[in-house]
Formats: sequence, C-alpha cells, structure tokens
Amino acid sequence: MACGESGSNPPELPEVHFFFTGAGTVTVDSIAANGVAFPSIAGNEFTTTSTLDFVIENAGPAYVGTFTQTAGDPMIGTLFLVRSAGASGGDIRMREPLVPIGTPVTLVSVLDEPPTTAIPATSEVRIQVCSPQPGKSSCFTPDDVGVPGIPFGGSIGDGLTSRLLGGVPPNNVVSTSGPVTPAVYFYANALYSINGVFRSGGGQTLVVQLFVNGAAQQTTSGDEDVIIQKDL
Repeated sequence: MACGESGSNPPELPEVHFFFTGAGTVTVDSIAANGVAFPSIAGNEFTTTSTLDFVIENAGPAYVGTFTQTAGDPMIGTLFLVRSAGASGGDIRMREPLVPIGTPVTLVSVLDEPPTTAIPATSEVRIQVCSPQPGKSSCFTPDDVGVPGIPFGGSIGDGLTSRLLGGVPPNNVVSTSGPVTPAVYFYANALYSINGVFRSGGGQTLVVQLFVNGAAQQTTSGDEDVIIQKDL
C-alpha cells in the first residue's frame, strides 16, 4: 500500500516521541520499544539550538530512551505518546531536565516496568527529516541538524498500513502544533516496503534520508511533497 494522507494510526500503537527543547548537544545512548533496540544512532551526538525529536512508529510498549547532554545549558526531555492519527501532544509520560551535564538520563513510559535488556531490531528502518541552513543543501550531520522548529506533515507506512504523522504541542519553543524539524523516525516491524510522504508547512526545503540497518538507502529533498519508497 502506498503511503498517503488517507493513512491510519492504530490507537493501540501510539506514536512515541522523545522530544527535547533547549540549546545544546545530546548523545543518544539507547532507544528501545517492546524490548527491541534501535541501535543505529547509539553513541551519536546531535547539536541543536531549540528542538530535537526522536520518534517511534508502529511499536508496542514499553518505550525507553537514555540520553546524555554533553554541552550547553540544561535541556528538557519529554516522553509523550500521540494516540490519535495526525494529532499533536497527547499523553505525557515523563519530563526531565538533562542534568547534571554528562550524566545519562532515562525517559521511560512505564515507571514500574521491570528492567530488561533490549535486543537489536532485526531490520531497523530509520527516516531523518531536516531543513537545511540557508545556503546549504544538506543537514542532519552530528554538528548540523539544520534549522530547528520547521513544521511539516505527512505519513509513513509499510506494505500493509500507513500512519499519519502526529507531533509536538505548542510550547515555549514551538508556536505551531505538529511535527517539527529536526526529527528522527524509527518504523518498527516494517513489512514488505517502507514508504513516506513529507511536506513542509511553510514552503521551506526538507531533506529526507532513509536508512535500513544503519546503511543509507535514499536521500530526497524539496519544498513540496518529498517522497521515499523502498522494498524491504
């Protein structure tokens, strides 16, 4: 099934956001859902001036991420679940400052969930969405995540279903609801193919990168519909 605006987002599988606000550098120590880890960016650092979003699609609970801020003023990390297709905000499960600097902070969806050792995903699908800085054509390198806070919309799916993208609620950094750049999406348990349609909310250029098991597969860009598609 091609991915498009007519997609659905099953309520029993919420869209999961690890959302950070503030200016600083964050290391991704680990991200996992339902005992399965997404290891391709473990150990990577990302520097932003206002927002940074890591999103899990199509995976069951529990959801857990560990992050370490290594530079900048203390940022705020929020783990929240979006339970309706294309909605914003939702069920806030945990909100923590990334302090002290240099100390790992874990955000978990179920506080009394017994600790488990996550196993790596057998086929990890990762999609990165960013908006380049003026005069540049690429973004989402560790030291340049592009312009933060650019709104966009769209959907992600596999060969069986399509999921409208939800997003962050308006806050002291983001004035509009919905997804914002830069964002990293992990699509769990993808079957047959992976498909995505992304469109900027304000005509800015988006760069969309597809990775499978950590290997780059596609990079596309544009200021209208930006599409990725690959058989798995």
